[in-house]
Amino acid sequence: MRRAVALLGVVGVAFMVPAAARATSNATVVFGVDRHVVRFGHEVTFGGQVADADSVQQVDVIRRVENRKRLVISDVTVRADGTFTKAIPVRTPGAFFARARVTDNGDQKTIASAERTVAVRPILKTRWRGSRTLGRTAVIRGRVVPRAAGTLKRTARGRTRTIRLSARGYFRTSFRLDRPRDLSVRLAVVPRARYRGTTRRMHRDVVLPYLGYGSHGRAVRILERYLAHRQYALPRVNRSYTLTTVQAVWAFQKVHGLARTGRVGPRLWRKIGRSHRPRAILARGSHIEISKSRQVIFEVRRGKVVNVLHTSTGATGNTPVGKFHVYWKSPGYNALGMYYSMYFLRGFAVHGYHSVPPYPASHGCARIPIWAARGLYYRWGVGTTVRVFG
Repeated sequence: MRRAVALLGVVGVAFMVPAAARATSNATVVFGVDRHVVRFGHEVTFGGQVADADSVQQVDVIRRVENRKRLVISDVTVRADGTFTKAIPVRTPGAFFARARVTDNGDQKTIASAERTVAVRPILKTRWRGSRTLGRTAVIRGRVVPRAAGTLKRTARGRTRTIRLSARGYFRTSFRLDRPRDLSVRLAVVPRARYRGTTRRMHRDVVLPYLGYGSHGRAVRILERYLAHRQYALPRVNRSYTLTTVQAVWAFQKVHGLARTGRVGPRLWRKIGRSHRPRAILARGSHIEISKSRQVIFEVRRGKVVNVLHTSTGATGNTPVGKFHVYWKSPGYNALGMYYSMYFLRGFAVHGYHSVPPYPASHGCARIPIWAARGLYYRWGVGTTVRVFG
């Protein structure tokens, strides 16, 4: 009752009620609403006053949707002073008005108020399903109520797409967890006429698995794809964590000054996810760089690193430092087990070898994995500049 009295006491302000539509007499209907946007199914309080009428037989609240009228509630209780209020759950937006049947100067008349628009904000229900693990699939299921409210859009990883709704507003959308970082999703209902938009932001913590030699699955493919994209050499990208994967991980760990374990855990996953292509020590021209301190080889084209190779230089530190040029190339194996050798100073060469540990172990040459030697050999010719850094 207190709410009704307060509502009527400010009818000219809270309900925004200007002059109502008039009949030929002085009888009028003043009409308003306590809110113009309501969540689906929540109540709106309608109220007003019938003025200058001898008596009021009936007051109805009507909703107009496009060109159609629909009775919302009939025979609203009218007080002795002509005021009325009624709280009604609103599920469909529209323009509402009050229609009163009155006796005025002995005549039976029907008068109507000005219209008041009420918009509806839909309910967006969501929940996570599926996996949290990298390489698996996460799913969002939910419902838009009412279905007619608009179109559902999802935005994730910088891309926006439309999600299909069923006849009752249910939806399902999935995400392949193929990035070593948490997933953030924005769901938004793009509203139709007289509805309002609504959004929901959702966050999924992605579990980053431990991987090592012998691991298998989608997570291995994701790891190898990230390494290859950052120019760490691999013969192929697949689902198997073999020695070639270990060597690429070693190369990454060397470049970033990390422990050379050849294994990947959550911390290294995040490091890989945030990393970029390494920078050349000498960022100009085309040449081969050998870093003794980091035990890696950079292939540099026009100042940019295009390939990072795991290497092992001289065990005693005897690999010479300086600027050299490839003066001789030897294909295949030689008597010392060197494979596709590229000599840059006396007997010092870059070559493939069956053993390439993550630390200096050679007699002075720069060893690289057997699978990488042939490609390097044919990518660079005699005269290639080789820069060896301490």
